[in-house]
Amino acid sequence: MARICPITAKTTSTWNNVSHSKRRTKRTWKANMITKKLMDETSWAVRKTKISAKWLRILTKDLIQQADFMFDEIQAEKSA
Repeated sequence: MARICPITAKTTSTWNNVSHSKRRTKRTWKANMITKKLMDETSWAVRKTKISAKWLRILTKDLIQQADFMFDEIQAEKSA
């Protein structure tokens, strides 16, 4: 399986390492991919997917914000 994130399309990057004497050698940086189980909302099926670590951080951050919002709504309903 290739190291390509299906969401962010991050792939392996090729750049030059530059030494102090300005010699250039090719170097590759691989995408930081993590295998996670994600649930498909349409079919409610759990699927293993490789996603980039950056997208996982964004996804986790969004879920925490949604949970906080839902918690605030529940607290408002209880107090009313």
